[in-house]
Amino acid sequence: MTYLNDLAVEVVLKGNY
Repeated sequence: MTYLNDLAVEVVLKGNY
């Protein structure tokens, strides 16, 4: 799943955890 990895990266970078 590539899109899931992308979403996870974006969340971590944005800090909206």
